[in-house]
Amino acid sequence: MRQLEKFKSNIFSVIEKIDETQFEEIARAAEIFKSTVKNKGIIYAIGTGHSFAGAIEFAGRAGGFVNTRALDNFYGHSGWFENIEGVGDVFSSLLDLQPHDAFVIISNSGNKSLQVELAQKIKQLGIKIIAVVNKGDANNAAPKHSSGLKLADLADVVIDNCCFSGDCSIEIPASEVKVGPTSSIAVAYIANCISIRATELIIDAGISLPILKSINQPGGKEYNLSLLDEYKSRVFTI
Repeated sequence: MRQLEKFKSNIFSVIEKIDETQFEEIARAAEIFKSTVKNKGIIYAIGTGHSFAGAIEFAGRAGGFVNTRALDNFYGHSGWFENIEGVGDVFSSLLDLQPHDAFVIISNSGNKSLQVELAQKIKQLGIKIIAVVNKGDANNAAPKHSSGLKLADLADVVIDNCCFSGDCSIEIPASEVKVGPTSSIAVAYIANCISIRATELIIDAGISLPILKSINQPGGKEYNLSLLDEYKSRVFTI
């Protein structure tokens, strides 16, 4: 039980650090969300490997914006392709990217070729980029793309997930491995902070609020389908 108590304490410390240090960046990300909603754009979220757990928190859920799409193309074993230069260029060419869209890219290190190439393409189109990284790990990580760039170099907003180095927070006695990863909970918290702040901005601006309801609530499914009518041609296609 001591380790569980320590993990709980570690998670709370990460959340508290986000609150104390990342408010301004979260507010800036919320402004991007507001602009995207106002202009009927799509909010894309992508995380390679297990960072996809953070991407899915932005999309297709109760309390989230209907105009969202989590890209799962590099989840699981496919995540290894993030290290191959050129993959990001090909992948970005397949996306239906438009100027009023926004992109959230999630990565602890932010140094992989896929992330850099995708960010470069997005930036060329004038689309705003929100990066969610572990700034400690990202600053120390050597760039893997030949340009020498990392994700944070290209993003309009960089949010620190404030997690432990290497993500895991609990040392196992007499072992080199650790357990107790912190990034999934941290990024979920950040994602919802952005969305909550964005809803405030949208309401204050008098913009229609396209927030999904739970389909388990009466009328939820019908309400969500009515919202999707405007966006489904882009939300459900690559």
